Amino acid sequence: MKQINIYNILSKPAAVSFQMLKAFLILQFIFISALSLAQEQPKEAFDSIAYYQEELHKEDNPKSRADKLVKLAQNYNLNDRHDKASPLLFEALEIYKSLNLEKELAYCNYEIFNTGNAKNSEQSRRHLQAFYDYAKKKNNIKALVQSHLGFGVSYLSSKTYPKAKENYQKAIALARKIGDSLSLVRARGNLGLIHSGYENLQDSARIKYQKNIDYLQSTNEHELLVNNLINYANSYEKEKKFKLALNYINQAKEVPISTNVDLYHKVINAKLARYHYELGNYKTALDYMYKSEQLRRKINYEKQKIAIADLQEKYEAEKKEKENIVLKHDIEKKKKVQQLLWAGIISALVIGSLIVFLILKNARKKRELIRKEEQLKQKQIEKELKDQELNSIDTLIEGQEKERQRLAENLHDNLGATLAALKINLMQLQKPDANFKQQALQNGVELINDAYEKVRGMAHEKSTGVIAKKGLLPAIKKLANQFSTQDLAISVEDFGLDNRLDNSLEIRIYRIIQELLTNIIKHAKASQATISLTNHDSSLNIIVEDNGIGLPKNFKFSNQTGIGLGSIEKRVENLMGTIEIDSNPQRGTSIIINIPL
Repeated sequence: MKQINIYNILSKPAAVSFQMLKAFLILQFIFISALSLAQEQPKEAFDSIAYYQEELHKEDNPKSRADKLVKLAQNYNLNDRHDKASPLLFEALEIYKSLNLEKELAYCNYEIFNTGNAKNSEQSRRHLQAFYDYAKKKNNIKALVQSHLGFGVSYLSSKTYPKAKENYQKAIALARKIGDSLSLVRARGNLGLIHSGYENLQDSARIKYQKNIDYLQSTNEHELLVNNLINYANSYEKEKKFKLALNYINQAKEVPISTNVDLYHKVINAKLARYHYELGNYKTALDYMYKSEQLRRKINYEKQKIAIADLQEKYEAEKKEKENIVLKHDIEKKKKVQQLLWAGIISALVIGSLIVFLILKNARKKRELIRKEEQLKQKQIEKELKDQELNSIDTLIEGQEKERQRLAENLHDNLGATLAALKINLMQLQKPDANFKQQALQNGVELINDAYEKVRGMAHEKSTGVIAKKGLLPAIKKLANQFSTQDLAISVEDFGLDNRLDNSLEIRIYRIIQELLTNIIKHAKASQATISLTNHDSSLNIIVEDNGIGLPKNFKFSNQTGIGLGSIEKRVENLMGTIEIDSNPQRGTSIIINIPL
């Protein structure tokens, strides 16, 4: 960027680059907004900090002490020494609580909220809420206005500004009700800041600023007038209308103010520097920039003086405290020597007595231990005999339970599925189609024979005859044929099942497919079903599909309570396989099973 020779602008022995000047002049509006959001300070004239510090040393009455603590805290707040004000207010708060002074407690909470820079914290809002609750209880409109102004400040951020806006609007309505013009000005000015800073509604913001300026020009509220003039200039600055912005900042410069003078003039000079620079008046811009910088240094120097005074005060207090600690330490040291001497004598007597007691007690314990060991040995022998008896009973009961479970599963898997298919075929006899009646009757006879063979097989502990003789694929095809009806056509597709699998594996797979077909018949309301078996050498892929009503959303086998559905997933897991469900309402269901071979 092009450099400007300062010697051509000012007769000062320094050179500043155009780029550095521009960087210095680009100021934010946050500080001005913060000044406009300041709450109303008490109107009475505060006495000096030194006066109240002296008075506190002489005060014995709790109520008067709490009142003076609040006054001293207010003085500290007026001097921006919030770290000093905060502990005083909390001490006063506890006194008011102990005295059950409702009004003083409420206003002390309000002072705590107004102390410091963390007004948007939940902890700070709790104090303001206590003040608001008191105001609402007493129907104190003035206090309600103060509460809403405070809530507006606490919620004034990019995320929560709608809450701030709502509170400012409530404050305006209440202020108009009681004719509180200054609170009305503050609430309206803060709404203008929201319009300008968060909603980019500059015309709306300027309308509110102008109303405030018209009213404040006839009052002595010069600081509020300066705030509104600066915010008016900020609004034009955001639109890069620097001539209009300069007009209002010049008006702000002419307003006489009595508090925060250096701070306001620093901001005003910085604004003047920015606007003159943007309008090409570089020499004037540098003059104002220099004045702003001088004021900034002065303010920092004042803050440093306050910090040094605080450090000196802390140093003196710590020095006096250390002297008191040393004196107390000497007294305590002498007492400890005497205490240690007596403790040594008493300890020696106690230890001697304890040793004699322990020797006698040890002898008695040895005799008691020998007696108890003999009793324990006897009890151990009795326990082992009882455990053996209980284990035998548990083994017997477990064997009975397993046998009952096996029989229940066998009846459900073998006979249950066959009887379900038989029921479907017998129901087909009610239909008028003679050819299909003959087929249904033939299927029914075969199913009855199959049921008979299965009952015989269970009686003689045999596996499914069809699977044992011919293999899995023929058994599945026969099952599909038996389960097919006029309303449900079941087809079987296979690939790579030329060789037999292990007989026990074939039986387990048969039972799984049998149960899935049974559930299609009972619940799916399908007209077509397909069973696909594919041998991939290392795994067997089984897909059972139907075009029925589908399964409920988030269906899981593990959530089912029936013997069949509840055990399908467990059976697949026992075979080290996986099962997946793909189902949509009214679009059918696909169940995919992969079993390693």
